[in-house]
Amino acid sequence: MLWEVRVKALNKRTSLEHSRLVDLLRDQRKALENRFPGRGLCEVASLVEDTFVRAPEITDRILKPNYLIRVLVFVLASLMLATVVFGLLELKFSVDDGWSVLEGIEAGISTVVYSGIAIVFLISFELRQRRQMTLEALQELRALAHVLDMHQMNKDPEYYMFPDEFEPGSFASNLTPAELERYLDYTADLLSLLGKLAAWYAQKVNDPEILIAINELEQLTGDMTRKIWQKISIINSIALKR
Repeated sequence: MLWEVRVKALNKRTSLEHSRLVDLLRDQRKALENRFPGRGLCEVASLVEDTFVRAPEITDRILKPNYLIRVLVFVLASLMLATVVFGLLELKFSVDDGWSVLEGIEAGISTVVYSGIAIVFLISFELRQRRQMTLEALQELRALAHVLDMHQMNKDPEYYMFPDEFEPGSFASNLTPAELERYLDYTADLLSLLGKLAAWYAQKVNDPEILIAINELEQLTGDMTRKIWQKISIINSIALKR
């Protein structure tokens, strides 16, 4: 009993809370809007917040049982059981009716097999439907991650060292190195939060294929974040040289 209580307490401490994720995201969006008002990254942050807010509704829809399928499964299972029981009761085991007994057993086996196939198909259909809805939600997160990545692609810190090598308009030259560092930092935070929301989905949907997709999304956001921190390291090295 004590062990179960400790396990529950540990799970509670290690579980991601959706409300906490939303609060963190809103704090990031407000700070971003105060620091860089009117920039496209603020619009993306708003889209990310909308996705976060809709996440519980999406998971409720994903996890909602398909009662029609479950009723059909129950009806098929009941009919299969009733057919088998009725067939066994009708069988007359005697020497003269040997072939009839075999035919009855064969018919009963066929009924069980085909009914079982239908039941497995219906159950797998509900699982596939749930999986597809989850993958669509993850695809939205993946698309937002790529949009965030595009917003930092042309923010090359080497501009401050070799401005003549850049085409006019290819870089937001009105950003100071310190401002660019903060801009990239906000982008990395938003990418990190997308990964956290993917991990939150993993807590709700227990499916091996979904877990693989979530791990791939977390790896994608992690790779993007590392690329951003490389740029931040370059900015710091430029500042030290100056």
